[in-house]
Amino acid sequence: MIMKRNLLLSSLSLPVALMAFGNINAGARAVNVKVNPLYTNSKTIQGKTLSNAQVKLTRYKKTYGAGTVKKNGQFKFKLKNKLHANFHYRLTVSKNGKAKKVVMVKVNKKSVKKTTSDYQKQIDSLSAQVDKLQNELATLQNTTSTSTTSIDNTNKINDLNGQINSLKNQIAGLSNVTISGGNSTPSNNNNNGPVIDPELLRRSRNCKGN
Repeated sequence: MIMKRNLLLSSLSLPVALMAFGNINAGARAVNVKVNPLYTNSKTIQGKTLSNAQVKLTRYKKTYGAGTVKKNGQFKFKLKNKLHANFHYRLTVSKNGKAKKVVMVKVNKKSVKKTTSDYQKQIDSLSAQVDKLQNELATLQNTTSTSTTSIDNTNKINDLNGQINSLKNQIAGLSNVTISGGNSTPSNNNNNGPVIDPELLRRSRNCKGN
């Protein structure tokens, strides 16, 4: 009789244990973690995850920083040590021992932001090119020629107008970046500044040669 009762209790406790284990796993899987990009010159780490959870950044048992997530899910804390490019660091999120998630975070090379003065130099350079093209355009428009050369000049004038408009559009784009603070990236995502159409430059050289 006692053996049957023990068997009955064991059979009842097993499903309960499995359900509890399943709930813990489900809680762990439900934890989402978003981490802002990290660079070698980063002083803090920030992102979003489970509210009021504990977050810790480590590598080979060495802790680089730790903190508690705010109620809105945002977290940000200082880094104790310098990060290394292309290294992967372990970010652990835990809460009351019930939910836990580990993500690997890769560190990128040093982030370099352009200043307003950097954009202003590009604007000045493009403006100088516009002035030069406008002078060439004025010379062509004032040239007295035969009907044949007049057609050639008309084509050159159209080309120059196209180049001038293209440069002005690039200047406008850079001016918007400067107005916004100078720390954002231009719409063409080119860290070296705007690229002038090679075909436009070729046409400009041809105009000069003629």
